[in-house]
Amino acid sequence: MRFPLSTVLLVAFNFLYAINSIAWTQENSASEEDLHRNKKIVERYFFEVVDRLGVGDTSSEEWEAQADEVENVLDELFTENAIQYFPGAPVSAPKELLVHIRQGSTKSMKTTIHHLMAEGDLVSVHISHDLTPKRGEMMLRPRIGCQVQFSGDTIHWDAMAFFRMENGKIAEEWISRDDLGMLLQLGKIAYEPCVPMAKE
Repeated sequence: MRFPLSTVLLVAFNFLYAINSIAWTQENSASEEDLHRNKKIVERYFFEVVDRLGVGDTSSEEWEAQADEVENVLDELFTENAIQYFPGAPVSAPKELLVHIRQGSTKSMKTTIHHLMAEGDLVSVHISHDLTPKRGEMMLRPRIGCQVQFSGDTIHWDAMAFFRMENGKIAEEWISRDDLGMLLQLGKIAYEPCVPMAKE
């Protein structure tokens, strides 16, 4: 039995469409898994690394032990040549954060994640931090003005962070934080309410 050419083409088109739909679905499903994994890695970074910069009132031996644990987590989460971009500071490697633990300069650090989004190999997050430093032990290096000594009071600030992932690990991180808000809390910038303009 011979079929019209239009029927043959229609069957071939439907077959190819079905194959492509299956392939797209599988690829899309794998992508969703990757996006979920990437977001979990970023969450771990904030909760298992950044929040552990605070050492409380423990001893220097405990600071060193905690730094060793965090170093192992960094090896899990970051690529070998990962770099971080922080405002007002030169490009750094993730393990430079360990200095804060080994020096024991921070009593506590708490991160709150407000929004977390992933697309392709990028993850973006809107966060806030609450930091309680030890008096006289930490300096703020803002993008404006001079270095500022922390008083020991808890300060709060918002930040946006962006991560580029490679094979399930963080390869690059960019941070944009509210330096102005931090300086206001430290009393280095005075806020003067504006006088409303008179209506003509």
